[in-house]
Amino acid sequence: MSSLLENHLIELPLRKQNDFTQQPCWKLLSCHNVLCPAHDQGRNDCWLIPETHCGNFLEENFFRKLPHCLNCTYFKIKGEQHSGGWNQFLADQIHEYNVKALERLYQKEESFIEILNRIPDGLFTTDQEWRITYFNPAAEKITAKAGSPGTEIPPHFRGES
Repeated sequence: MSSLLENHLIELPLRKQNDFTQQPCWKLLSCHNVLCPAHDQGRNDCWLIPETHCGNFLEENFFRKLPHCLNCTYFKIKGEQHSGGWNQFLADQIHEYNVKALERLYQKEESFIEILNRIPDGLFTTDQEWRITYFNPAAEKITAKAGSPGTEIPPHFRGES
């Protein structure tokens, strides 16, 4: 068993358990892996940081890391010390992960829309009912803004008679 994994399974003295709200995992578990993304950060929620070096595992997200976190002394004590108890702690962590995942998704979507807005060619998208859902600025110029979102595309443009 690696010393890093052993550090996550150790029992901490009561004095150190009381310090959990103040110190990050890598300090309390004496982790010297400076390549870990949680190392030298002021955050105490290492389980929400992608690709931490806990034990011999490199997991990309919280849900893949969770089985390892459930065995981690640091994670267990953080859960036990939570004001709402262990179940509320776990629910809060899942909620926090979902919020961050949605934020990343919205950022990607905003980047995608920005790219589409810069394309010099006219571009629009439709839903399954052939209603226009998006017009980039070039498409608005070409059509003289005739096809605002929600407008249905005429059948002859859809290849229907």
